[in-house]
Amino acid sequence: MMDIAIIRAGQMYRYYLRQVVVGDGRRPARTPLREAQEVAGSPAGRWMGRGLAALGLTAGEEVTEAQLRNVFGERGRHPYADRIEAGLLAAGESPTKAWKAGALGRRVTVTGVDLVFRPQPTVYLLWALGDEETRKVIEVARERAIERVLEWLEDQVAVIRYGKDGIYKVRPPGGLVAARFRHYEARSGMPLLHDHLMLSVKAQRLDGTWGSVGSLFACPFLIDDGPRLTKGDNTPPPSIELNTFAIAVAGWSLLALLLSVGLLNRALKRHRLRAATFRSSRILP
Repeated sequence: MMDIAIIRAGQMYRYYLRQVVVGDGRRPARTPLREAQEVAGSPAGRWMGRGLAALGLTAGEEVTEAQLRNVFGERGRHPYADRIEAGLLAAGESPTKAWKAGALGRRVTVTGVDLVFRPQPTVYLLWALGDEETRKVIEVARERAIERVLEWLEDQVAVIRYGKDGIYKVRPPGGLVAARFRHYEARSGMPLLHDHLMLSVKAQRLDGTWGSVGSLFACPFLIDDGPRLTKGDNTPPPSIELNTFAIAVAGWSLLALLLSVGLLNRALKRHRLRAATFRSSRILP
């Protein structure tokens, strides 16, 4: 199962950096991100996607607060924008040039999509009530399913425009950039394994410049009639991605469930075999 919401620049400070990064809890004021995650018992966020290499990031690398703030909170900037800007200023460049060097194309209001992956109730109940091996099997299956969803979005859904008035459309050649945060509880405190995949709208074009991936917002429940990706851009998103994205949501959620159940069945068979072996060893000759 997957819920979808758009990420606006202002929400990064009001919601994501205060709650999502610490497992949907309440992050104390002026507490460093990693410290707050350790107190909350939440793992650090991890970067995902093929587009990481162009930004100097690697898959699985820990997500820092400064990187999140730049990519999602500062209307689409380089994750190391602060470092880039400081280096150019130290070299004598103008503040305007230094600021532009850290930007990923035009500034945007909608900076990403929040994809929340939740397993079926039977799966997360097995995760909550199962032993350590069962939980690890479910978590590994979920990670692989999320990777496959992201790969599918990169290959089949994401479209970036270029040329005059965005007349040309291509798949982002370098892929997409996303930050994943794993949660172990619901807001009520009940056990609920789920993941937030914060997917940036920024991607590279063929010429190396950066733009916004508009096709991620083709579904009517993702974006209303008012705000668009960029101020002044009233071009409607291509309608062909609507059915494609809907299929991705339904199809890959089912794949995640089937993959989890398949691996769980294998684990349960091993448990039964071990139990039978133990019982037979206790039988007196």
